[in-house]
Amino acid sequence: MGTNQNTPDPQEAIWQKLAAQVKQKEIELATAKSEIAKLKSACSQLTKERNLALYRITAQNTQIEYLTRQLVVSGQSNERLRSKNTKLQVHATELTNEVTQLKEQNASLLSEYNVLSGQVAQLVSTLGHLGVGPSTPSSAMPFGVGGKNSESQEDDDKKEDEADADKNKDRGKYPKRERSGKKPGGQKGHKGCTASRRTPDKTMTHEPSGICQECGNLLCNGKFLYQTVYQGISLELIIKVIDHIRITRKCCGETHQGTFPKDITSPVCYTNESKSVVLALSSVGLLPINSITSVIQGLSGLKLANGSVASWIRQLAGKLQGFEKAAIAALMSSEVINVDETGIKTMQGGQPRTLYAHVASTPFITLFHLGTRSKESIKSGHIVGNHQGVLVTDCYSSYFSLHKFAHQLCLAHFIRDARWYDEFHTPPTAYSQTPNFAGIARLLQDAIHARNQNPNVVLGYEEYQHELQDLVTEGLLLMKSDTRKVTNPPRNLLQRLQDHQEKLWLFLSNPQVPPTNNGAERPIRPLKVKLKRSGRFRTTKGTKDHLLIASYISTCIKNNIEPVDAIKRALDDDPWLPEYNFTNTTSPYTTQTNTGNSVVV
Repeated sequence: MGTNQNTPDPQEAIWQKLAAQVKQKEIELATAKSEIAKLKSACSQLTKERNLALYRITAQNTQIEYLTRQLVVSGQSNERLRSKNTKLQVHATELTNEVTQLKEQNASLLSEYNVLSGQVAQLVSTLGHLGVGPSTPSSAMPFGVGGKNSESQEDDDKKEDEADADKNKDRGKYPKRERSGKKPGGQKGHKGCTASRRTPDKTMTHEPSGICQECGNLLCNGKFLYQTVYQGISLELIIKVIDHIRITRKCCGETHQGTFPKDITSPVCYTNESKSVVLALSSVGLLPINSITSVIQGLSGLKLANGSVASWIRQLAGKLQGFEKAAIAALMSSEVINVDETGIKTMQGGQPRTLYAHVASTPFITLFHLGTRSKESIKSGHIVGNHQGVLVTDCYSSYFSLHKFAHQLCLAHFIRDARWYDEFHTPPTAYSQTPNFAGIARLLQDAIHARNQNPNVVLGYEEYQHELQDLVTEGLLLMKSDTRKVTNPPRNLLQRLQDHQEKLWLFLSNPQVPPTNNGAERPIRPLKVKLKRSGRFRTTKGTKDHLLIASYISTCIKNNIEPVDAIKRALDDDPWLPEYNFTNTTSPYTTQTNTGNSVVV
């Protein structure tokens, strides 16, 4: 059978159909790619538009934040301006009242002047009738009337001017203390110590003496009407001598002796009661040894040797080593400590030398130590450099480098300096206006007054800080014109206020922090009185002994412990020791003998 050439091949038809489908798919794929390209282009455009919108939004937010900050700053400035305006209005009102009072005083003085003018006219007329005129010499004045001539008056005026010049020349570094307006004497709420009646040891009767002028009888025999009783209290230093007899006995072949008291150490000796009185004259009365022996001899007739008193001082200091350790531990556990230093004249190696007494103080503890002004010497007191609380100081730089925690600078120093420069500062050469030191002193004083009025309240300091910044900035701008080559303490004061602003206002936000360093300066005053009376200490060891005793006495007084009793306890090997909170203390002398919440070393 032959093959039909016109019959189509089925496989070829299938391939043709598949080829047509593939071509159709390629066309669809190309169309899809074209659509994808268009979508990518659209997405890219949308992304650009989105980024542009985000940039615009960010810019608008930044502008809004800037405007908000400007609004806040403007509000704060307006608040400060309103506060200043209020103060100025109050000051203007005060000035207006003063002007009114001065006008009234002027009117009163004018009235007095008119009255005195009339009296002078009458006196001139009277003198005219007596024949006395302006040219009449003083020797011719009637009734011994006369006065100083013009030459003597000029001499007196010259002497007064010289006295005023000397007074200004000898004026101290700081201006005189301003009057507080309080009356002298005990203030309201002060607890007095009026002498009260006691059981008398002796009674004395005082009868009228003399004879009656009418009848001639003795006045002591007259009719009794009433009696008035007054008490007189006499102070006497009585010497009491006690013989201590130690008995020795023998029993069962062994010898037994009685025991003397601890303070009876030789055949004739002074008891601890006697030593405590003498040492109180030295450490509380602050008398030199020569004066102490003179006072004791004058009161009792007992002559003490200067060497005995000196040895008793060394003995008392040796009994206070435990107190020193306890005081250091108590100070380390305190949140706030006042520190200061003062010069001490002493002898070292046979040569006069000035050392420094460093004091660390709280309302209940005082501790001195002797050294120089170096950092190592300050740190050797175991307080500065180890304490982690608030340190109240002056602007001595060593305290800043040793103590890395919170500081409160003494505002009293700044106030005194500002008042001094306000009164005696020479104006800069290019300006007639001086910095407002009076305003600085007044601002700091107002801050202290606010704390005194609210002793237990946390106060804000931003207003004071902004106002002080304005005053200091203005003052520094004025001081830049001062081209003198000498040192410029006023500019240094402004610079210290500028550099240490964060250390000025801690007392407002923390009621436990005092605004001044009086807590450290008060314990120093008895030490300066002692030096003024004695001149200087003779040895470095004696200086250290006195500082340790002064620490003990000051601490006892702060805790209402009678100094004489405290000295007696120390001599009896039982000194009074302060208690302290053991929490967070880093003292090198702490122990592990906890008793409740306190530790006694």
